[in-house]
Amino acid sequence: MDKRTNTILLAALLCITWLTPLSTLKAEAQVTVQTEVQTKVQTEARTELNNTYLVGVETQDYAPFSWLEKGRYRGLMRELLDAFAAKHGYLFRYEPYPIPRLYRAFRSGKVDLKFPDHPNWGSEQKQGLKVHYSELGIPAVNALLTLAGDEQTPLNRLRRVGTVLGFTVPELRSHADRGTYELYEVNNLGNLLKMLQKRHVRGIYFDANVARYYLKRMDSKDLVVNEHFPLTRFKYRLSSIHHPHIVREFDAFLRENVQWVEALFKRYDVH
Repeated sequence: MDKRTNTILLAALLCITWLTPLSTLKAEAQVTVQTEVQTKVQTEARTELNNTYLVGVETQDYAPFSWLEKGRYRGLMRELLDAFAAKHGYLFRYEPYPIPRLYRAFRSGKVDLKFPDHPNWGSEQKQGLKVHYSELGIPAVNALLTLAGDEQTPLNRLRRVGTVLGFTVPELRSHADRGTYELYEVNNLGNLLKMLQKRHVRGIYFDANVARYYLKRMDSKDLVVNEHFPLTRFKYRLSSIHHPHIVREFDAFLRENVQWVEALFKRYDVH
């Protein structure tokens, strides 16, 4: 080979050596960028179609607030969200998940909104996320409920207390850790109430409205609040990662329709 040919071959080899890593780096960079924006792009593409939003909801029977009837999401929460969506021309599609999977769906962007939600819930699952919460929502009261006669029984004499698996109640657990009582966690409220009626546990921690609703369906006696454990008052809120404008509109809807909302609560016997 002459000198010119050798020079051309050398240049070609250098180009191959240089260009291959560059192309690889470029591909890796593209994958990284796609990963970062994939959720946002998918969400925007979905919502641009007829203003459709996916709302992540819970599968558990939480009547009167929400329940599934032949796979269809029903209850007070559904009526409230439907009325809000209708006013703003949105189409809400409800996606029921068990609570652990709902957090994963919310984080990954499979759902646009989550209801119910609260800033104190699922802190580990939401770590690193900027979540937008409504200021207003559906009022709720969690309490330690007992059968009549145990409303003044000290916590250490109750001995066994139950709640639903997945509930975030630090004070309830701290008493159990100190040995005040044994804490039992079960999958649903129906089983929890049966345990209470059979005295397998002497107190249950749950939403008072939901427990009262269950007892009516079971044709059972009402529960009383144990006076030695503080009530927890809060609101079931709407949340979103990518759609803060909807969260703000939801607050405005509740402020502007107070009488209608109160009538809705009364119809579902929510106090």
